[in-house]
Amino acid sequence: MDAPWTRHYDPDVPPSLAPYPQKTLVDYVRDNADARPDGSAIYFKGATLSNGDLNRLSDRFASALIAAGVGSGDRIALLLPNSPQFLIAEIGA
Repeated sequence: MDAPWTRHYDPDVPPSLAPYPQKTLVDYVRDNADARPDGSAIYFKGATLSNGDLNRLSDRFASALIAAGVGSGDRIALLLPNSPQFLIAEIGA
């Protein structure tokens, strides 16, 4: 049974994106950094952040969380505006 809101979808929009890939957002960020390290990952207020930089900075944020004692399965909260810093923190978390 489809969710009730899908009846409002346009006829060519599927009710699901299944089958879902067996990759996470972090996997896609790493793949992009490997394939196109100098490619643009983020464009914000006239500046760009490359795929390689996004991967490197999110890994650094993840390392900072680990150094602060955050472990696998722990919950953290991010309270940031829509900015490159939010994406770096989200991917690092």
